[in-house]
Amino acid sequence: MWRAEEPLTICAKVLRDPMNPYAGGQKLTAVGLRPPGIWNLDITMSPQAPLPEDPLAVLRERLRDLYLYAGEPSSRTLAKRTGAMSHSTAHGVIRCVSLPRWGNLELVVEALKGDVTEFKALWIAAHNARAQPPDYEALYRRIDYLHARLRRLTS
Repeated sequence: MWRAEEPLTICAKVLRDPMNPYAGGQKLTAVGLRPPGIWNLDITMSPQAPLPEDPLAVLRERLRDLYLYAGEPSSRTLAKRTGAMSHSTAHGVIRCVSLPRWGNLELVVEALKGDVTEFKALWIAAHNARAQPPDYEALYRRIDYLHARLRRLTS
């Protein structure tokens, strides 16, 4: 029985799956938080080394919270409240799959009665993270690794 004072760990259970030729016949079957000692593979997260958060994911989560707090209005209702965008644009901003234009996000946040300055800071962080150049060294290492695997498979 798990007690509240025990740490939770992120875990995954991997089982053999002969129908999955990719990943060597292994299939990830479950991922989640759980008390220690239940499954085979443990990846413990320590509070000293937090995972870096994707700024776009933070913006998306905060926008989703605001949307839920506002009562989940339809995209057509949001478009009418803004008076300046189509319902499909409003829907795209709410989904936030990719970084929306600031003007559209600002209108939706105002229509949801949110804090525009908070969302401006979140949008700038997501925009700056997107504008960073790719890590070419990591890409070259990955290409070398895949090239070596391909040579082994074809030899």
